Amino acid sequence: MGRKVGNFTNPETGQLDWIDLANLSKLPLIPSQITRFKDVRETLISFRFESDNANKMIQLFAEYTYNNERIVSQPQNIDEELFANELAQNVYSDNTVDNAPAVIEAKRKAIQEIGEYLLDRGALISNVELSGIGFICSDEARIFTIEKMFVNAYQNGTADIMLINCVGNANLKNVINPNIVFYTDNHKLVINNYTIREDSNDLVRNYCVTISDVSIQSIDEKVDYEKIELNKDDEESLEEFLIARRSLLDNETSDDEFDDRFADII
Repeated sequence: MGRKVGNFTNPETGQLDWIDLANLSKLPLIPSQITRFKDVRETLISFRFESDNANKMIQLFAEYTYNNERIVSQPQNIDEELFANELAQNVYSDNTVDNAPAVIEAKRKAIQEIGEYLLDRGALISNVELSGIGFICSDEARIFTIEKMFVNAYQNGTADIMLINCVGNANLKNVINPNIVFYTDNHKLVINNYTIREDSNDLVRNYCVTISDVSIQSIDEKVDYEKIELNKDDEESLEEFLIARRSLLDNETSDDEFDDRFADII
């Protein structure tokens, strides 16, 4: 028997329960199904628990095999008392440990880490959010900024990319020779062709585009920009974000002027 954590009253028996950390590695976790961009098969990311007794943490690891290489995420730490409480609540309500909020968040972070690791190998997987700075361009002119990209890859060789918190002065449908360039801390993604699936007319916009090809490069170059926590419900935060992002663009044209500029082309 290992170290006991927690002290719960079983609602059915009235007896005291606890978690025996010796059995932690035996707790089953549901794998996550993912699709790699340009792969026709779904693959699995598996998960496992370990106990960090010295720091009283539960550690969740994600594991994935790519081209016969076993990739293991860094440990995602969960306070063991929080873990024990959430596990008990789920067990007593006939749910699994996968439904515990702390486990859901740890899984998300672990998948994110696996996804970023695979970028080094030129692979893009579904259910990954890329943070950094990017641009929707007309030729080389920056028309929109992009704050984040969320990837959904499909088995038909395409992917939907959600372009999150975009700022620009144009109608995206009217941009000629469009391309997308996005920079993470260590990578540059270039998309030369896309189809717009969802549009928006807000000051800070989200666009969903479908792609069939992407170039992924490992880079040392950095784009100089100010990182800002955006709160769309706060006018000062929104104004600060808009000013900072518009300063990165190559056009100061209004929507109407931009539409007129391309009216004869469309």
